[in-house]
Amino acid sequence: MKHLIEKALAEGKSYSEYRTHITDLLAEDDVINAYTFSNHDILDINRISYDVINRSSLTPGSANYSAYHQLTGGRVLLNQPASGVEYVWIFKNGSMLSPSVDYKLQSNMRIIELVNEPSENDTIDIIHFTAPISTPTIAWQQFKDILNRTHYKRVDNNDGVKLAQDLAFNDLRIVVVEGADKLPRPDKSSNKPGIIWINGERIEYFAKTGNDLRQLRRGTLGTGIASVHKAETRVYGAGVEKTIPYADQNIVWSPVAAVTEGQTEFTLDFTPNSVNEFEVFAAGKRLNKAAIATFDPVLAIDSPEGDVNTPAEFTVNGDTLTLTSPMKADQKLVVIRKVGKLWTDPGTPLKDAQNDIGSFLRGARSELPE
Repeated sequence: MKHLIEKALAEGKSYSEYRTHITDLLAEDDVINAYTFSNHDILDINRISYDVINRSSLTPGSANYSAYHQLTGGRVLLNQPASGVEYVWIFKNGSMLSPSVDYKLQSNMRIIELVNEPSENDTIDIIHFTAPISTPTIAWQQFKDILNRTHYKRVDNNDGVKLAQDLAFNDLRIVVVEGADKLPRPDKSSNKPGIIWINGERIEYFAKTGNDLRQLRRGTLGTGIASVHKAETRVYGAGVEKTIPYADQNIVWSPVAAVTEGQTEFTLDFTPNSVNEFEVFAAGKRLNKAAIATFDPVLAIDSPEGDVNTPAEFTVNGDTLTLTSPMKADQKLVVIRKVGKLWTDPGTPLKDAQNDIGSFLRGARSELPE
């Protein structure tokens, strides 16, 4: 079509004559494809046109010399890497070529290789959509349970499961509107329950029949039980299939020498920035890193009358750990710190990360809980 228009205009035809000229050239059942780009700024369209003509003598080693010989050999260098072969459209003499059939994108994502090398006087037009690929929203949940374990779960809204009726704290079953088949399947024989989250409450169930979840265990791993979860509240699956392929590394430290009677200071083998970077266990008890209110039944039988402020049980200064209460001889002191790693390279958004974590999060449409 482009060449028909150019020919008609070159011959000085008027608009009506141009229409008659085009009509005469088209046959019945001919197919005409018209492409329009209304959001060209968003798509960042990069267009390149080549004529396979050597109009002047080229200097060996120059950029033009290299480009010409690359083109005649069927190789086209793009201005920037392509997201995929389908994001590069190529027209040869006005005819659109098929990606992955008539041309391929090399592994460096910068060079297009034509299956058939162009001939003298061929015209090659390239339309390259250079804007980054739009990716769905991703979300994940980081949950530290009562056993001091950290769980990383993908939040997946593709499940689309909601409560069919109000769920009270003493209900014996959970009824969802539809889609219970998308929720984790329990295995009672192996003592592996199905796991769901509703408004921050972690719930386990050992039986699933239709859209009913039964044999419940409410408020597990330290989560609170709501008085009522309203109907239409979203239900999120939290089985092993939602677990992000990542785990923090736990590094355990204990004094080399035995603890002496009344000892309160210990020299760590690392220098933390604050007490928030590690946990301390003395004689099997986890020590508090900050002042908290604790209940003392000797003072009163109810809270808050029986509450008493308890100071932090350890501090750190440089690599020196100081306990508030002295230890007894031969008691064991254990310091545990978690060492994480970056989920993506600096400067690369997680949604674009080319690794197991990024691929897993992109595996389903995810949004933050409502």
